[in-house]
Amino acid sequence: MYYEDEAVHDIERTGNKITAVVDGSETYTVTLYVKADAVYNMTCTCPYATKGEHCKHMVAVLLALEDGQLQEEPETDGRERTWKDILQSMPEQEVRSLLFQLLERDPEKQQSLVLTYSKGMLSKKEMQKLLRQAKALCRSYEREGFVDYCGHIMRRKYGIGMSGT
Repeated sequence: MYYEDEAVHDIERTGNKITAVVDGSETYTVTLYVKADAVYNMTCTCPYATKGEHCKHMVAVLLALEDGQLQEEPETDGRERTWKDILQSMPEQEVRSLLFQLLERDPEKQQSLVLTYSKGMLSKKEMQKLLRQAKALCRSYEREGFVDYCGHIMRRKYGIGMSGT
């Protein structure tokens, strides 16, 4: 068992959140959310828990907490911690997991990430998708009586008219 093998470490409490690292087949981050010293939600970065199940890593952390292995909340110099402070203190795997969860719900941010961090050229499929979106945006302005600047740029730069591809 992970708890008995001393695989649970770096247990910290920050506000209503307790995080811990568990060394298993890989290193996983377990997060417990507490209110009035009662756990109301738990997450783990292992594949089993990402499906919404409770896992053995969570159990190991609960056992470690029961045994009193909690480190005190980090010093904040008397000021309230900002989201940037919290993000800076989170383990890298937990930051990635959070980012995946946030991007999963926001296709616009997904696209922004692809455009910002893609190496080299966009694929033909990605470029066609962007052009379709640009055309749709320009069409909405044409219907509202604005100058056809978008259509002019699309025709000049890409050789396409707004009504076709």
